[in-house]
Amino acid sequence: MKDIHSILNAITNTTQAKVLTTIINVEGSAYRKEGTAMLFFGDDSELGLLSGGCLENDLKERAKQLMVKKSSYITKYDMMSIDELSWGQQSGCNGKITILLEYVNEQLQIHLKEVERFLKKGLTVLHVKKISEQDAVSEYFTMAEEKHIFGTSNNANKLPLNKWLSEQKNKLVNLDDSSEKYFIQVFKPKPRLVILGAGPDVRPLVYFAAKVGYSVIINDWRPAYCNNEFFPDADQLIIDFPKEFINKFTFSSTDSVVIMTHNFHKDKEILEMILQRKLQYVGILGPSKRTALLCTNHEIPESLHSPIGIEIGAEGPEEIAISIVAEIIKTERNQGPL
Repeated sequence: MKDIHSILNAITNTTQAKVLTTIINVEGSAYRKEGTAMLFFGDDSELGLLSGGCLENDLKERAKQLMVKKSSYITKYDMMSIDELSWGQQSGCNGKITILLEYVNEQLQIHLKEVERFLKKGLTVLHVKKISEQDAVSEYFTMAEEKHIFGTSNNANKLPLNKWLSEQKNKLVNLDDSSEKYFIQVFKPKPRLVILGAGPDVRPLVYFAAKVGYSVIINDWRPAYCNNEFFPDADQLIIDFPKEFINKFTFSSTDSVVIMTHNFHKDKEILEMILQRKLQYVGILGPSKRTALLCTNHEIPESLHSPIGIEIGAEGPEEIAISIVAEIIKTERNQGPL
């Protein structure tokens, strides 16, 4: 879901040769969409996935050649054709995929490190590449939400930057008044999952949420539970009583919150405070009868997910964690850009 964060981290923290490949256009159906990236390294390792395995071997060979040429270019794969020599033969896809391959030189690496820095600050970043008539990157620039612009282009202010940033769509565009072609890519910060409670059943939830790209923050008042030994995948562990934590913490409308302290009085206190905030997702562990008792002063809000998780007949902490993560993802995707 959030491969780009792992890819940016690898780009900025490895010294070996690298080629960044990005899907810039899809016609018809495809395994992944515009903006999906994959990284190839000089030691033959790779990170990410652009297809169901149909194109990666060919891209790896192209990447090896590009590490020598140290340039960029575009290649296209026709997955629609059914002749035996085509990429479409039994591939399971039915689209045409355009992929940009870029050698990551020192300058690009520095700029992508800057992108990563802005993302960690919670800012959305617009990255625009100008495509030449030779189907290569002729220049690029990047703009963070706070209007900080950097890159290799001096013409950024002539483009509809705010419009592209607000649309939050990865796409290949031609400007109306010229033949200039640009690939617009929007990098979004990791979505945050705040978990109140650090019992043993929280551990698989943190693991799965981190694996699919969430920045996980855990709050619990018990140091014996809330520690790195049990939660190596968490981004933040905050030891504090829930009331104090909620009052201090700056929540965002894109945050997801899961309540699972297993303490009735603390859950009641947490719920009353959390429901006053505008959040993307709020869920609470436990049966609906328990939630009704927690909400004695008012009806259970429609926005509150209780019982928590998608109904899959889950049994045990691992399956319950999978159902919760699936429900959070579903809610995020249905919400769309804010």
